[in-house]
Amino acid sequence: TFAIDDEQQRKRWSNLPVRSVPRAGLSLGALNTTQRAAAMALVSAALSAKGLQKVNEIMEGDEVLKTGAASRGNPAMFGKDFYYISILGTPSESSPWILQFGGHHLALNITVAGDKGTLTPSLTAAQPGLYTFNGKQVRPLAGESDKAAALFNSLDAQQRSQAILGSRVADLVL
Repeated sequence: TFAIDDEQQRKRWSNLPVRSVPRAGLSLGALNTTQRAAAMALVSAALSAKGLQKVNEIMEGDEVLKTGAASRGNPAMFGKDFYYISILGTPSESSPWILQFGGHHLALNITVAGDKGTLTPSLTAAQPGLYTFNGKQVRPLAGESDKAAALFNSLDAQQRSQAILGSRVADLVL
């Protein structure tokens, strides 16, 4: 836990690997099964069912990355154990407090004030953007990607010339 006005902790979030940008709070990897379930229950309570599904799919994608890195002999930098949770302020039904949760490709900062919540600043991304889990293909950001593609495909030639970057960005979807 941190003071709600702790400016350093408010800024201490990133979508980069934890080794690149250290986090504060508790890592899921340091929690036992009961504690991890409680942490995820708190995250679940702050999100919609669809939002929680997206979080779980992003985290599962990190597990895919971890497995691939391990097969190449690289040290673990990704995976569910590298997600952190922290609370700024004191959870309350009336006074504002903040829930921070994130790891690689996910950063949620949820300010709770009474029965209202604000999810900002936050970042949702996914790597890989497509993977197989339990025999099913998973696209964590399918809705966002599909809408972006529809918008792009609706542009005329002049609009596309303004929208397309002048440099090539490989294997990245914005």
